[in-house]
Amino acid sequence: MSKRTIILIIVLLAVTLGLLAIALAPRKTTPPEEKAGARPAPSYAHTTLKINSPTATSSGLYSSTVSISSEENSITGVQLELSFDKSKLQIADIKPGSFFPTPTELIKKIDNVNGSVSYALIAGIGKAGAQGSGEVVTITFKEIGKAGDIAKINFEPKSLVTSSETDQSVLKTSTGTTFTIGASSTTNSVPTVSK
Repeated sequence: MSKRTIILIIVLLAVTLGLLAIALAPRKTTPPEEKAGARPAPSYAHTTLKINSPTATSSGLYSSTVSISSEENSITGVQLELSFDKSKLQIADIKPGSFFPTPTELIKKIDNVNGSVSYALIAGIGKAGAQGSGEVVTITFKEIGKAGDIAKINFEPKSLVTSSETDQSVLKTSTGTTFTIGASSTTNSVPTVSK
């Protein structure tokens, strides 16, 4: 082999090894939101949900309302995924509140065996969204725990609020409730989801 061929092979081998090293070297990339001049994505989530203090009803049951505050969002639907302590509470019913003038229920599943509720409603077929503050639903339940026990009703992460402005959930925060069995007053509110 000539000197020229050997030098060409060595150069090609060096270039190949260099390209291989560049290809396999770990890269430090900057996420898009951290690049200079990049702006954070706008937040459409301005809506809050809160489970209010339970009150005794005339039928011996208790009820809690779920409040909504939409700020500038025009709300078209709400999906509530709730959990509760099945050894202390038994959900009797969940029904629309006054926030939507003519709501349409899409899902209503009360599971007292597993301690969960799935409930979805919309403003109404062909209806405009609602804006402001009000009561989305009323939850009626029976206390089955011992007097003095602490019970909770919380939002699960799958809860969402739809709006006419975006195809993503506009739920910013949701706050569950904790209360003492037999006292019908909330001892504290528990934030369960922040987006």
